[in-house]
Amino acid sequence: MRTIIKGKNFKVNDVLKQKVQEKLSKIDRHQHFANIKELEVEFSIEKNPTIANNNTVEITAYTKGHVIRAKEASHDMEASIDVVVDKLDRQIEKYKGKLYHSQNHKGRHQAIELKQEPTPKVLRKKRFSTRPVTLDEAILQIELLGHDFYVFHNAESGKINVLYYRKDGGLGLMEPE
Repeated sequence: MRTIIKGKNFKVNDVLKQKVQEKLSKIDRHQHFANIKELEVEFSIEKNPTIANNNTVEITAYTKGHVIRAKEASHDMEASIDVVVDKLDRQIEKYKGKLYHSQNHKGRHQAIELKQEPTPKVLRKKRFSTRPVTLDEAILQIELLGHDFYVFHNAESGKINVLYYRKDGGLGLMEPE
């Protein structure tokens, strides 16, 4: 499994690289069943000093067909590493349980685990038509509607985009490649 370690607004030192490599050895036990191809670890520091939890670690696991992501922010980068690896470990366990169940294995342990956390069901479908709009129009529309996200046909790219509110109160834009 390939591991990529990078920093955003931050140069990752050897001590942090070593610590994250040690902690990620916990994930190695999932390698065979979860089929993890690559792990990407991104360290970042928020430059805004008013944010208390400004040291963030995000780990993305690329498996065969799925992406599993965990993120943690705290005042201490090493504490963030500990928590985010534990989060990722739990998510991979859940993913393995769903894979196991979907392959029609009847393991008692997995069946009990899945009963505790049922798979979410689609309760409502909504159809809507879109006309090409600019990003500025989409921003206005999300504010007017008061929704957490807005799906629109981007007039500039010609593709469907999703505009959403981030946890920090800013806006994010998802664009297909």
